[in-house]
Amino acid sequence: MKTHSNKEPLMVKGDLGYWIHYGREGNYFHWMCDSLGDVFYFTGAGPYIITPRALRFRHVKESIELFPKKQFVEFDCTAPLYAIDHYTRILRPTRRCGLVDPFIVRQWNSMAKGFGGGPKRILIQREKRGFVGAKELAANYDLTIVEPERLSVVEQMQVFAEAEVVVGVHGAGLTNLMFCQGKPKVMEVRSPNFYNVSYREISRILGFEFHGLEAVGIQPEGAKGTNDHSLVCPDLPF
Repeated sequence: MKTHSNKEPLMVKGDLGYWIHYGREGNYFHWMCDSLGDVFYFTGAGPYIITPRALRFRHVKESIELFPKKQFVEFDCTAPLYAIDHYTRILRPTRRCGLVDPFIVRQWNSMAKGFGGGPKRILIQREKRGFVGAKELAANYDLTIVEPERLSVVEQMQVFAEAEVVVGVHGAGLTNLMFCQGKPKVMEVRSPNFYNVSYREISRILGFEFHGLEAVGIQPEGAKGTNDHSLVCPDLPF
C-alpha cells in the first residue's frame, strides 16, 4: 500500500485509475460487495484509489492484502474529481449500493477455495443485534458460536469455508456466506421491523438452502431500528 499526498502529481505506470468508494466502507458487507468487489470487474485498472477514511477500518486493510498483485494507493483527497489532476483517466463506481452482484459473489467464493478448518455448524453472534440467550441456543442445536467482528478477514474465510449450517441475525456477519464451499443450510433471523434480501440473494446465487425467519421477540421491547437490540430466535427448521 502506497500513500500519496495530493500536493504533487502521482506517477503511475498506467493511465487509468479506479476510485474505490461508496461512502459505507465501515460496513463489512458494503465494502466486500459494493466497493472492493469492483476490483473483480476492473482488472485492467490501476492503481485502485482508497481514502484514508476507509483505511481506518480493519477489514479494509486486511481485505486488500488478498490482492497482492494489485496496486492500491492511499490518496489524500475527498472527491474523485480532485484526482483527475493526477490521473489521465479515472473510473468511478456507478452500481447502486446494496445490490448483490452474482459475478462478485462467485469471485469471492472462488477465492476461498482451499480454506477450511472451521466448525461445521455455526451460530453468528455479534455485540449489536445478536441473539437473546445465544449460549443456550447454540447448545440446543449443537452450534458453535462465532463472532466474525473479532476475526480477521482471512480467519473468517477459514471459519466459514466448510460450514454446513449457518444461523445468524440479519447483519454483516452473513456476508461470509460467500466463502462457504459446500451447500450449507442457512437460517437468517430478522427483526419484525426490518427486511432485506441481500443474504437470501447470496444463498440463491451459490445454491444454498435458505430459510428466512422472523424473530419471535425483540429486546428491548419495541425497538424499531436495525441495531442495538437482540432477537429471540424462533424454532429452527432442522
